[in-house]
Amino acid sequence: MEREIDFGNIVLGIIEKGKIPAPVFNPIAIKIQQLVATGPEIGEIVEMVSLDSKLSASVLQTVNSPFYGLITKKKTVADAITHLGVKESGNVVTSATLSKNFTSNDKQMQPFMLQLWRHNLGCAIGTQWLCNIVHEELSAQAFLAGLLHDFGKLILLSAIEKAKKDRTLGLPPLTNQLIYETLSKFHADQGFNLLEEMKLPQEYCSVARDHHLTYKNIDKKNVLLNLVQIANMVCKEVGIGMSIDDLETDLLETNEAKLLGLRKETSEKLKEYMKMKMRIT
Repeated sequence: MEREIDFGNIVLGIIEKGKIPAPVFNPIAIKIQQLVATGPEIGEIVEMVSLDSKLSASVLQTVNSPFYGLITKKKTVADAITHLGVKESGNVVTSATLSKNFTSNDKQMQPFMLQLWRHNLGCAIGTQWLCNIVHEELSAQAFLAGLLHDFGKLILLSAIEKAKKDRTLGLPPLTNQLIYETLSKFHADQGFNLLEEMKLPQEYCSVARDHHLTYKNIDKKNVLLNLVQIANMVCKEVGIGMSIDDLETDLLETNEAKLLGLRKETSEKLKEYMKMKMRIT
């Protein structure tokens, strides 16, 4: 136990000393998510994306990835966004701006990065689906809230990688179990701090901080938080959680599900939708 605590302190120390740069996040993504809520014309989104050549390239790369399974590849931003529609385009822009942060040259860390990105994306998809069913007015915020809820794990993984490279620390080989435990213990507070540092809206910061709070301690008026919690649980049920976070209880028996009024039929439809979108057989 002492070794685990020492390792956690080392990782937090690296973050507190500012040795880890903040993730890259194009502010255009936030503007587009806000624009989506107003029901814009396709041309407005195309125009905003086209202002940034790197973002345009990332959007095209994302749209033409196996995730969307297009038979004919899209060659222009206008074609891609027209094909996707307004709401899905907002999601693609957001994903494109964030996905490149989840990579590592360390052979042990890269699988963690990929697993974390896949979990975040699944949670984003699930949160928005739930919003469309039970709280459509939050739909524009839902995808990004799900995508950012575990961002604290990203900064922790970056700090762990830096710790591994620092031979002056004299660390023994790190087990995957120790890495998972460090992520689980510290990611909520680190996520809150990171999103505040990135100057993101408070609703996303509070979701990152509070999504593991027990039913007794959560703000029961924070519907967005409740939606992310449910989507997070469903991710674990369908097999896209982080390995240490397996769901141990029946989703419908949780207080979070009862607070939302989640029915079995809705829960099953959500699981099937997420399996389809994430290509889980």
